[in-house]
Amino acid sequence: MSNRAVIAVVLMSLVLIQSSFANGFSGGRYMKSENPFSITFNAGYIGLDKGEVRETRRAYDPDQSGVPDYSAFLSAYTIEELGFDDNYLTLGVTMEKQWQYVTLHLNAMHANPNSEAVAKMKETASKVPKKQRGYYIGLEEVMYNGKNYEYMWIPDGTKFTADIETLLVEAKAKYTPFHVSVGSVHVSPWVHFGIYGGFASYEVDAGPAEGIVLYEVPPKEYVVKGKGTGSAGLAVPQIGGGGELRIDFGSMTNRPASFVLQGDFSWMRYNGSPSVLGVESTRHVDFNWLNIKVDAFLELPLNRNVDLIVGATYRIIRTDATLDSVHRTEEAQETLSEKYDKYAEFAITQITGNVGLRF
Repeated sequence: MSNRAVIAVVLMSLVLIQSSFANGFSGGRYMKSENPFSITFNAGYIGLDKGEVRETRRAYDPDQSGVPDYSAFLSAYTIEELGFDDNYLTLGVTMEKQWQYVTLHLNAMHANPNSEAVAKMKETASKVPKKQRGYYIGLEEVMYNGKNYEYMWIPDGTKFTADIETLLVEAKAKYTPFHVSVGSVHVSPWVHFGIYGGFASYEVDAGPAEGIVLYEVPPKEYVVKGKGTGSAGLAVPQIGGGGELRIDFGSMTNRPASFVLQGDFSWMRYNGSPSVLGVESTRHVDFNWLNIKVDAFLELPLNRNVDLIVGATYRIIRTDATLDSVHRTEEAQETLSEKYDKYAEFAITQITGNVGLRF
């Protein structure tokens, strides 16, 4: 075969391939019905694979001068030390409204992690007298003799319980520029932006309060044991991408059933004020966030307009943050209630089973 003939065959093949691709190429997301809405109920577990909060330095003394042995008062706690090294039940709901190019997605999940642990001596407190060793923690409210305090001391060897009520919410908008269909197989890619938020209220119970001790330099009042409460919140703006692989098969009520595989990844890298994350602080934060989710489910037609959805979701979240203060005087730092700079990192895995309807 001559070179011209080979070139002609190649060009003809490219034209045929392009024509076949163009025939399956359409704008927006592939949908079996017009602008469907879905609601699914989710049940499963959330596991804290890794978690640590570590105080790094005295916020107002970066040169470690002027504060005698301040490093002896630095604390670092892991989820294992606090007893949160188990899997915890989660219950939630997911809603999604689809249009040709835009999809709105909302997921809300509740979890109630709880633990029972024993306070242990910290290596960072090696210079602290033995009788003063244990866990020194900050809370929003610790009542003792009718007065509210912000700190609790759980002496070394003391049993305590912790209970956390948690609400996790993810809201995002997806934009799907096109989809590709080849027979009964349909692929829809998208980009998305939104917010992942969490709110938690917590309680720590170390038994009846036994008095007040002074700790740190300058000294702070810590309630010995007792019951303390607090709350925390975080809102993470996130952007990312993902897509859907849909395979139609069979025929039920004159419509095909579908196997659907979806994947999403979201990320954020931020340097600046923690207020962007919904955290009140005058410090500077260096924040990293990665959120990966995979959904697999079946859509089984119940009638001409309603599908039963049965499937599962797997999600992993990885995040770390460094909170640093600018150098300031001790008086200014005391006014701002920022004792130490911190480093924190967490790794979370979530698996749920999902049942719902699309109509």
